Amino acid sequence: MDIVLKIGEQDISSVELYPLLAQYRLLPQLAKQIIIDQAIASITCTPEESTVAKQRFYQKQQIADENQLKVWLDHHGMTPEQLEKLTVRDLKIEKFKQLTWADKLDPYFVKCKGQLDRVLSNVRDN
Repeated sequence: MDIVLKIGEQDISSVELYPLLAQYRLLPQLAKQIIIDQAIASITCTPEESTVAKQRFYQKQQIADENQLKVWLDHHGMTPEQLEKLTVRDLKIEKFKQLTWADKLDPYFVKCKGQLDRVLSNVRDN
């Protein structure tokens, strides 16, 4: 039995992993994230963009020094290389959206404007 994951005292084999992912309904989320990664694979970031993305990520995660970084990596079971990919992932997704749909949004909005316009009233009974 080949152990691929250890959580606490529980060893999980490759044979057990798929049923567990299905049982906890994690397969659709995993598939979604893999498809997103495939879609953004060709998107590049400048070194400056990568640095800003990393700084934002560190700030959001409250990582202020190398010790906190090591603790965060250990806690999440990640390597520095995986963290590098993670810190620019949101930026790459935004760039992908802009490249893929930015020029299509205005024409779509104009086309569907009649269906999108609605008047909402907030009537309160006294």
